Amino acid sequence: GSRVSIACTAEGVPRPDIEWYKSGSKVVDGVFPRAPFKVEYEREMFKTIGYLVVTEGEFDDSGVFECKAFHTVKGEKFSETITSKLIIAKPTSSRIKCLDTVVEEGKTATLICAVSGVPQPTTTYTKVNATDESLIILPAEAGTVNGEGYFIIEDVKASDAGEYRGWATNVDSGGLLGRYDTMNLYVTPLSTRMSMNAIIGIAVLVAFLLIGGLLVIIFVGRWRRETAFKSEMKRLIRERDEEVSELQQKLQLRSMEH
Repeated sequence: GSRVSIACTAEGVPRPDIEWYKSGSKVVDGVFPRAPFKVEYEREMFKTIGYLVVTEGEFDDSGVFECKAFHTVKGEKFSETITSKLIIAKPTSSRIKCLDTVVEEGKTATLICAVSGVPQPTTTYTKVNATDESLIILPAEAGTVNGEGYFIIEDVKASDAGEYRGWATNVDSGGLLGRYDTMNLYVTPLSTRMSMNAIIGIAVLVAFLLIGGLLVIIFVGRWRRETAFKSEMKRLIRERDEEVSELQQKLQLRSMEH
C-alpha cells in the first residue's frame, strides 16, 4: 500500500537517457508491469535522474528491476545497465518486547520497548494501577516518547515506580493487529543510595586497614629477623674474642715456663 521510488542517476556528454525494465520488458507508465508504475525524470545539463515509482505497491510488485542509461556519440550508441531489487512486504501484526528498568531516584529513566512490523508500528505507554490493574493514561508531563519509541521520564520519583505497559500498533497505517507487553520500573530510594555509598566507604576503609596491617606484619617480621641476626652475630664475635683471649693467655704461660 506504500508509495515507493528508486532513483537511478546517470551522467555523460551528451546527457544520457534512462529507461527502466523488469524481466527484460520496458516499464511503461500506467501499463507495465501494472497501472501504478511510472517513471519520473529530473534533468540537468549533463545528468539525468530516472525515478521508478510505484504507488500503492503490492507484494507481487517485488522483483529485480534494471536501469539502463544510454546516449549516442558520433553515431555510436553507448549504454550502461545496473539492477535494483524492490521488496514490498505484506502487512503484518505488530511485535513488541519491553525490558524492566532500574534507576536511582532523581535520575532519568528510559523505558525500552523494541517494536517491529509492517508498516512500522507506533508505540504508546500507560501505567498499570497496582490496586485493580486498570490502565492509567499518562499525562504529557509524565514523560515523552523519543524518536526510537522509548519512554523517557525526567527526574524520577519514588511514585513513578511500578508496572507499565507498552502498546505497539500499525492498524491505522494498514497493519493487522496491535500487541502489548509489560515492564517494571524500579526506583532506588535516595537513602538506599546513601547507604550504599556508606557501605562502599566502609569496605574501602577495611581494605586499607587490612593492607596496612599486612604491611605492619611484614615490617615487624623483617625487624625481628634482622634483630635476631645481629644478636647471633654479636654472640659469635664475643665467643671468638674469648677463644682468642684464652689462646693468648696459654701462649704467655708457655713463654714464662721456657
